[in-house]
Amino acid sequence: MEGIPTCKSKVKPVSEWIKEEPTDKHCPPCLISGLTSLYAGALQQAKKQKLYDELDEQFASQDILTIAQTLDKIKTRVDDNLRNELLNLDCFVQSYGK
Repeated sequence: MEGIPTCKSKVKPVSEWIKEEPTDKHCPPCLISGLTSLYAGALQQAKKQKLYDELDEQFASQDILTIAQTLDKIKTRVDDNLRNELLNLDCFVQSYGK
């Protein structure tokens, strides 16, 4: 999707955000699965199969911190357009329920 505005909020690295204390309205560990699915879709659409496979493998580990660290690493290995799209996904999930 072109024309998606860039997030203006302070977005934390996912590996930092995931450590936040869950509340009744906002639970980072519960949201990591959805965020991972959104990343997977963005990677598939961008034809980044190697990164998708890497994410899929880490997701299978079911270790939340490892998954979060993988999401952060992926952002360092993609072009600016895809990185901005992934940061917008981070912002969406991090602000959900707040």
